[in-house]
Amino acid sequence: MNDSEKSDGLPSLEIIRARLKEMGYLENPLERYLVRGAAGTWTAGLAVTAKFSVLLGIVLAGFTTAGSLVADPGFIGNLQDVLLCFAYLFAAYGLLSFIIFLAPAILWVLRRRRSPVTGIAGTIRTGIITVASSSLLCVYLLGWWHLLVVDSREILPLGLSSLLVLAGIALISLGAGRLLGFAYLLLAGAPEVTARRRRQLARSFTVAVAAVLIVETAWALGVFRRLSADHTLGEALSRYSVRPLPVLLVGLDGCDSETFFRLSRQGSLPNLNRLMENGFTAELDSRKDYLAPQVWNTVATGVRPDVHGVNYFTRPMPLGMSRLPRNFANNRGVDDLLEYVFPFFKLVCPVPLSASSRRSKTLWEIVTLYGRPAGVVNWWATWPASSSAGFTISERTFPKIAYMYRQQPFQPASYSSFFDREVYPPAEFDSLMALRARLDEPFDSLIAGFPQACRLLSGELLEGDRDLIRSVYQADYFYTQTAIELSRRRRVSLLALYLQGVDILSRFEERAEMVDSTSLETAIPEYFHYLDVLVGQLLAAYQPTGLAAVVCDPGKKGRQYGRNGVVIMSGVDVRSGYNPDYRMGLEDVAPTVLYLLGLPVSRDMGGEVVTSAGKEGPGGARSLTYVTSYGPPPIDTDSSLPYRHDREMIQRLRSLGYLK
Repeated sequence: MNDSEKSDGLPSLEIIRARLKEMGYLENPLERYLVRGAAGTWTAGLAVTAKFSVLLGIVLAGFTTAGSLVADPGFIGNLQDVLLCFAYLFAAYGLLSFIIFLAPAILWVLRRRRSPVTGIAGTIRTGIITVASSSLLCVYLLGWWHLLVVDSREILPLGLSSLLVLAGIALISLGAGRLLGFAYLLLAGAPEVTARRRRQLARSFTVAVAAVLIVETAWALGVFRRLSADHTLGEALSRYSVRPLPVLLVGLDGCDSETFFRLSRQGSLPNLNRLMENGFTAELDSRKDYLAPQVWNTVATGVRPDVHGVNYFTRPMPLGMSRLPRNFANNRGVDDLLEYVFPFFKLVCPVPLSASSRRSKTLWEIVTLYGRPAGVVNWWATWPASSSAGFTISERTFPKIAYMYRQQPFQPASYSSFFDREVYPPAEFDSLMALRARLDEPFDSLIAGFPQACRLLSGELLEGDRDLIRSVYQADYFYTQTAIELSRRRRVSLLALYLQGVDILSRFEERAEMVDSTSLETAIPEYFHYLDVLVGQLLAAYQPTGLAAVVCDPGKKGRQYGRNGVVIMSGVDVRSGYNPDYRMGLEDVAPTVLYLLGLPVSRDMGGEVVTSAGKEGPGGARSLTYVTSYGPPPIDTDSSLPYRHDREMIQRLRSLGYLK
């Protein structure tokens, strides 16, 4: 028996190393690291796969974490989150690589015992593996980087940072492809090859380089062409301005067009009727499969949920982390890990959605770019309240204040320690507690004019259920009065308010043990009138002479039955009319509002600009212009801090019918 061969007829490790060296391998420490302990049978496949998976996991986790810090600099504010992010990604990438490559690796080792690989087959397979794996990994990493460039939108596709990342993607893809081809030759026994086959093997790596460069060039040109626009953001900010006329955006959840127009014809909605008479009205084509956070963040941003990143009432959070990088929101690969893999190992827990999940600027954030203050009240995914010009009253404000109000008498000095970024400026937290204390009597006086509500609240319900239904009416009333008071004191140019009472009441129909559905059949239409009264109070106090936009979504029940919503726009540049055959999409609202305000529309907004809503001729709406992008929303450094009342928020979402 030849000394160069082992007793089982397989080449020794020394022979394998010599043959690999002849092929141009073993020139770097990674390949020398993989070749150690690779002379066994199935254990060699196990060892090489484990080593390769560790290397690939470290490289991909490090690259992804570094790219996330580029896209979301605020994420670096919490070192623990950064380290845990790397650790989770390393475990995920490493485990996935091990699972994918283990079986082929063992089969390659066992096959060489029965049928040794020839030089021709070995070089051809190695070339195919090298080129295919390099190209596929390049496509995967480019898809990840594409989310950062297109969705984060502060990174130019041909800027210095992007070019450096593209170079890194090329090096990682080619290195991984070469290592995978090397691993195949190693496990296949490194068959002897002629000088001609060695040259073919070298050319296969050249083909891999060319394939990676072609993929990256095609991507860069495609993204650059997609992001071309009339103006850059700097040019738009210097050329355009928001006129000093108040703008109002109101979202009414659960108001379907069928009920809305029926009540409108009956005269039950006088305030909204006046807006319709003087403005543009269209039906809203909502999405049957959307949830409330998806709907209202799409309305506010003009982009789909897979772009703005807000998809559910809660989001899975890996244990030990306070938040994920912004580019992880709605990332399909990360979502799969958080939804299927990590829960199996009990490594995640649900937390309520937050502003850190959103990757696109809202209308109120865009207005502030032009130097005008804006206020937003109760919109989905506005916690933590951001520090910007104007004010922010997040969706977590009323539950927090209502809970504290029930616990003890009103003592302003005692509440500052309970504040947890629900509002901005922080000083308004105490003022809202004082407002809540003053609203009991006006609220009781108002609700007395709605007999169905009074009957529902005084019916044979459990005390807890009655308090819950009462809190629905109180919440809409509280948020409306909050918007009126703060807009009067802070003089904002744009005010956005979201009211969800109808949608919540309709969800109670699914809970027969709580309330009789026949009682809600009359209470829900009456709630439309209740909302009309609240909108009337807001219109009288705020007086949106620039533009008033009321968006009515049919809500969960309406979407399930395929019903439409309603969009009403009234203002100085809005034409009057209603086309019953025209349907506006959720993505159409934001770009149309920008157009009516005379501001450029962002190219990344996926909706259609409804130019027919604007007046024509002198004094009408300005011509339609575009800006490359308005960029991602700002994230404060304290957004990495955890919320102390996640459990209570999730319980409230469950009690309101949003969660099971």
